[in-house]
Amino acid sequence: MALSCKNKLKFIDGSITKPSRDDQKCDVWERCNDLVISWIVRSVSPTIVHSVFWIDTTYGIWRDLKRRFSQQDLFRIAEIKWCECTTKCKCGKKIDELNEKTEKDKLSIFLIGLHDRYTGGRNQIMLMRPLPDVCDASL
Repeated sequence: MALSCKNKLKFIDGSITKPSRDDQKCDVWERCNDLVISWIVRSVSPTIVHSVFWIDTTYGIWRDLKRRFSQQDLFRIAEIKWCECTTKCKCGKKIDELNEKTEKDKLSIFLIGLHDRYTGGRNQIMLMRPLPDVCDASL
């Protein structure tokens, strides 16, 4: 919201690119880019700052952070989604897609419920691509 209020979102999504050195707007762009970088740097932990400080554009830093932290956590997704509802196809999606999604959710719920002594096996299963069916994982 702060970026939107300050009209700086386009630095994050890369739609405002750096003008050439001889362009009069280059100094203004650099000042705005540095401002947004300083906001990002103050918003993340010091260890993360050290890993992105060498990137000189807001867009570059944002892309790096997004790549690093936008990975899905299947365990957390299962905790959030789990309820007593049944999945019904009302939106026009193919039933196979819904079944595959449901199967992944079942696998996550199954793995979350395992005793702590199975942590190693659980982690190995979660790293598998493609993920196995819950029946295969329980063997």
